[in-house]
Order: sequence, then C-alpha cells, then structure tokens
Amino acid sequence: MGMTGTRSIGRILYGLAFTVALPVTLVLWARSLDRQFDLPAYQSITGGAILTALGVLIWITGVVQIIRRGHGLPMNAFPPARFVSSGIYHVIAHPIYFGWVVACAGVSWTTGSASGLWIVTPVVALACAALVYGFERPDLRRRFGSEAASFRPWLSLPPDDERPPTFAERFSFMFVVLAPWLLAYTAVKELGAPPDAFDIRLDAEKNWPVLLWTVPIYVSAYLMVPLAAFLVPTRAALRRLGEQAVAATVVLSIIYLTVPVIAPFRPFDPAGPLGWLLALDQKYANPPVAAWPAFHVVWAAFVAGALSRRSRGWALVGWIWAAAVAVSCVTTGMHAVADIPAAMAFVLLLWHPVRAWRATLDAAERLANSWHAWRLGPIRIINHGIYPGLAALVGVGGMVALAGPDAWPGVMMLATFALVGAALWAQWADAATTVQRPFGYYGAVVGGCLGTIASGAFGQPTAIILAAAATMSPWIQALGRLRCLVQGCCHGAPVDSRFGIRVANEHSRVVSLSHLSGQSIHPTQVYSIAGNIAIGVLLLRLWNLQAPIWFISGAYLVLAGLARFVEEGHRGEPQTRQWLGMPIYQALSVASVFAGMALTSLGGPSAPPPSTLADVRLLSTALAAGVVYWFAMGVDFPDSSRRFARLSG
Repeated sequence: MGMTGTRSIGRILYGLAFTVALPVTLVLWARSLDRQFDLPAYQSITGGAILTALGVLIWITGVVQIIRRGHGLPMNAFPPARFVSSGIYHVIAHPIYFGWVVACAGVSWTTGSASGLWIVTPVVALACAALVYGFERPDLRRRFGSEAASFRPWLSLPPDDERPPTFAERFSFMFVVLAPWLLAYTAVKELGAPPDAFDIRLDAEKNWPVLLWTVPIYVSAYLMVPLAAFLVPTRAALRRLGEQAVAATVVLSIIYLTVPVIAPFRPFDPAGPLGWLLALDQKYANPPVAAWPAFHVVWAAFVAGALSRRSRGWALVGWIWAAAVAVSCVTTGMHAVADIPAAMAFVLLLWHPVRAWRATLDAAERLANSWHAWRLGPIRIINHGIYPGLAALVGVGGMVALAGPDAWPGVMMLATFALVGAALWAQWADAATTVQRPFGYYGAVVGGCLGTIASGAFGQPTAIILAAAATMSPWIQALGRLRCLVQGCCHGAPVDSRFGIRVANEHSRVVSLSHLSGQSIHPTQVYSIAGNIAIGVLLLRLWNLQAPIWFISGAYLVLAGLARFVEEGHRGEPQTRQWLGMPIYQALSVASVFAGMALTSLGGPSAPPPSTLADVRLLSTALAAGVVYWFAMGVDFPDSSRRFARLSG
C-alpha cells in the first residue's frame, strides 16, 4: 500500500475515533458514574436539545472553515496547510473544542445525566484545554510563527497597551471573564452545602441586626462589575482586570469546592422594597456556600483598582465604594465577618497576577541554580536529595494515615517497587547513559501498582492502598519536582525570556545534557508543581467526603494525565523518545486518562476516615521511606563507572 493510501486510512481511523468511539465512551462513562453518585440532576429535552444543537452547529462551522480555508482537515495528526483566523475563528480561537464541550453539556441536560453534567463535561473541557495548551498551540506557533503567535480573536483579553479599548474589546469582557466566573460560581451553588460543612460565623454576629439601608450598596456590585469594563481607560487596565478576575475565579473556585465553609444568612423582616430586594438576593444566593472568601469584596477591590487608572478622583470614589461594599457584606447578613479579611488576603495575593507569577519564576530560577554537593571520600551528598526524601516522608506517612496503620507493609512494598520501577524505566525511556541514575515517573506508577498487587498476597488491602497512593501522589510529585529543578531533569524547551527561567549551573542537566546554559526555558517543573497542588487538594477533599476508592484512584490518573500532557508539550529534553510525532510521555498521558476513566467506573467501597498521625508505625514507616529515597536520589559515587553509580556529572 502506498503512502497516500496509508494516510487516507489513518485519517479515516482518526475521524472515527473522535466522532464515534469517543462519544460512545463518554456516554458509557457517564452511565457508570450515574450509578455511583447522587449529584444534582437537571433534565429538559427542549433546553438540552437546543444547547446540543448549538454546540454541534459551532463544531460543524469550525470543521467546515478549517477544510475550506485551511485546505486540510481538523486533525492534529494531519494538520491543515494554512492558518485560519477568519470566519468563526475570528470570534473564538477553538470553535471545534468549544462546540464539543457545549454539545456534551447539552446531551447531559437532555438525558438528565448528573454525572455527565458535573463530571464528564468538565473533564472534556479540561481535556480540550490540555490539547490546546499541550499540543495544538505550540504546534501552530512552530508551523506558522508570528501569524499564530500574534493572532487574537474577539473572545480574548485585549493587548497590554495604553490605547483605549474598542467597544468590541469591552463587550468581549462579558464572555471571556464574567461568563466563566458566573458559571463557576453558579456550579458551586448548585452542588449545595457539603455534608461536613461548618458555620464560620462568630456566635456574637449570629444575632446582629440586618441594616436594610445598606442593601443598595451590596447589590451595587452586580452593576459596577460589568460596567467597569466600559469605564477603564486603557487596554492594559482592562487586561489586568481580566487577569485578576480569571486568576481569582480559578483559585477561589478550588477553595469553594474543597473548604467546607458556610455562612448562613441572618434573618430579617422582608418588609418594604429593600427587604424584598434582599430576600430576592438571598433566594438566588442560597445555599450559603461560596462565601469564604467573599467574592463581593474581591470584585469590588479589583474594580476600584481598575477605575483608579482614570484619575485620582475616580480612585477615591472607587475605593470608598469598595470599602462600603465590604462592610455591607456583613451589615446585610449575606456574609460572615471572617469572609472579609480572607477576601482581602486574596486581593493582595492576586493583585498583580503576572508579577506574582514572575516572582514565582525568579524563585524557581534561584533554586534551579542552587546545585551543591559535599564529598565524603568516594561518596557525594547532593543538596537536592532533601526534596525526594521529604516527598517520601510526607507521601508514605499520608498513605498510612489514609489506608490505616495496618496497611504499612503494603505501603512499604508500594514505595519500594515504585523506586525500583522509576530507576529501571528511566534507563529505557530517557535513553540515559549506563553510569547515571535517572528516575522516571511512569516507572514509579507501574512499579507501585505491581508492588501493591504483590502485597495482596500477604493480605494487604490493595484497593485502599492504591487509592491512598493516588491521593498522596500529587503531593509527592509537587515536592519531588523541587529536586527536578535543581537536578535539571524534566526541564523545558526555549521560550521568551518574559515567561522562562535561566539555568547556568554546570551540574544541571539543562547545561550538561541539553546545552541550554543561560537560555530562557519553560519552567515545566513549576507547571507540574502548580498542577499537582490543585489535584492534591481536590483528591484529599474526595477522600474526606468518602468517595468510592476506585473513583479516587481513577480521578488521579485522569487529572494527572491531563496535567502531564500540558507539561510534556513544553519540555525540551533531547533524550526523550518520540512516538507518533509526540513525546512518548504525551502518549502515556493520554493512556493515563483513559485508564483513569475505566477505574472510576469500578466504584468500590467508600474511602475510610483517616487515622491519627500520632502512630509509631506510621511515623517509623514514613521516616524509613524518607531516608531511602533521600539516599537513592541525593547520594551517589561520582568516581565510579558502574551502572546507577552517578546521579549527574
């Protein structure tokens, strides 16, 4: 068969995978999850059909325009020859993915599938984002250069310059910033108060009177937030407001989902127009979740800061208004006192998102250049060994605490097999030299699973141990990535200096292996740390809610696979093997997602309550694991030429 015939078959199979196999898989996944969870279900055949049709229409329009204007097919494996920036692509950068997500939500609404709406559709959205940021966006910039890099559709934040925003750019703010915030906020509300929620109000404030005359101040935020987009004087001010709001939406949504805090509304007499208005607000703000930190205060501060760009007079009025809104959160009984200082703390944290990120990268750069070692005869002790040692201590200790003290033998078998698997895997996958001692993540995953299975022969609770390992793995990875920064493994590809870090330490693999000394590279280890912290928080929350143990294990594989896919798309290690035009780890990330989907379908018993940390077996097991991992990843024999002797040059 010729090359043309092979490509044609490849395109057909690729198309069938995404138009037939994937939809069927998602439907089956949603059905299996519906049997496990009691999530809020909504069904409207008419509304769902309209939403599905809208999503399919957007999807088809994107496909047709790629074929007609891009002279190709909408397939990453067989990309079009031309960059498309007109038609629907002038409005939204990725209409095919956006339409697909909308259609998934529409089908879930039509069929009344709660899991389809609350689990499958968000995972599909995350998968589309991972595909864009981990593969498609870098690929487009490689193939089309400045044309792709400078492309800015209507639905995006404006450029960072001092020109006044156009009306279209101001109006776009409603869809790019406010719509995602409203969707996230509403979703948290619809999920309701968690079973372990606690009232954050002080006893004294529960009986404070409601001051109805402050209601107009409180509800003024609903008007001022969208109006601010039309009052900011420059594109830079509008962009910064958008960056602040998007960052706050992501961070606070995770907090709302994982911190079980409620602030019940204080009772009042709903007489008169102001009483009616407050009663209406309480109706739509019920249940009293998503209150700590108070997003009212966060929005008011961001808007005041944006208005301050106009003049000192606007700044004075804006900040007086923001302060009044903060006070009204308490005087109207809509928030607890504790909600206000928490919001102010996050305002300070997210005030300059870009600067905060740059400060994080500067700290990462200092750490990446901190390689240092001490010699004791033939032995070399490297400073980065402290990080895997700490990761093992925290991770193994957490696993035993979650699975129970009686599971410590199984946890130790898992930890031992994971270490051996990581070392053996890296010797193959990373094409490492025989005298170096690298470690590979997927080898640790495979080895850990094999160790847990082996522990079952000794009566260990394998399913619970795997779930505990999945719950603690993000924290192990987050701490372990600090070693990667110092060691230089898992490093990124070259990038614009505004977004990268520079490594010049001769012992780092960035310098010794990749020869990128002094060049700005993607901080892929930092990407991994941020993603793992978010995943770790969510999985701990699932455990505390006593979710099914196989669902927890599968959720880790799904979320870690998506995060890893993005990270791998920006890595720049020359020794990484390629498979089907992508780094082998991206292919394994995709496999991780589908394996996780299969595991979540198994359900299983609920996660048990965590045991106390003050247990001798727990502490001794964790300490032993920490010492072993510290030695394996921080102590070597630099003068030896034996296999696994050296960690670096």
